[in-house]
Amino acid sequence: RFGYSTMTVNNMIAIVSHIMSDAVMERLISWNPAKGVKPLKKTGPMARDTIHRALTVDETKAFFAAARGEWYEPPFEFLLFTGCRIGEASAIRYSNINNKSLTIKNTVSRDEHGIYYVSDTAKTAAGVRTIPMTEDMRMAIRAQRSLNKEAFGRADEGYVFRSKSGGIVRESVVNRNITAICLRAGIDRFTAHAFRDTFATRALESGMKPKTLQEILGHSDIGMTMNLYAHVMETTKVKEMRMIRISIT
Repeated sequence: RFGYSTMTVNNMIAIVSHIMSDAVMERLISWNPAKGVKPLKKTGPMARDTIHRALTVDETKAFFAAARGEWYEPPFEFLLFTGCRIGEASAIRYSNINNKSLTIKNTVSRDEHGIYYVSDTAKTAAGVRTIPMTEDMRMAIRAQRSLNKEAFGRADEGYVFRSKSGGIVRESVVNRNITAICLRAGIDRFTAHAFRDTFATRALESGMKPKTLQEILGHSDIGMTMNLYAHVMETTKVKEMRMIRISIT
């Protein structure tokens, strides 16, 4: 009625319930009147099919053509070539990189006041992982090193990917930049997480084993990987089913 999304309403319900629960603990009220309020059921297309979708090959080409010269172009490429989360990429130090691999062991988080900081650990235990270095990854890192040297004078210290001011890269700022580029490219908008989905999709289409993909993405179990990405394999399944030849005579 008022134009709020299901997610926004559910967040409001959760906040009110939390406040009421604290009030009960502080003995300001005797019971939580919001306890029985159930969240709204999600309707409409899932995020994985919209802003978190895997980009098509044509969308990917159109986006990067329109992103050429942008400050965040190297991070965009890096996310696409590694499947990293934006928070993980933003927390990578030069000391995490060598010629053969990249180590993911930290992530960017926000405290209760909304202040961004680099946590001492990854998002989950499985998030601590090593990703083999590819030439595409090297090129993205080199491009960022060049930008850092030009903007800040030093290129091989601290965090690899930085904001324009040299600080921590904020996901909200990156997503606003992505939206602007999508408008120029004439494609539906998406968020930085779509690069992770696109990497996973292209990896499966290229024949990467699900177990390998699980470890590259930093998922805690293979069920999570398959639940998220099995849907992108429908066309692959059709193609491979048609390849089967079974003789009955």
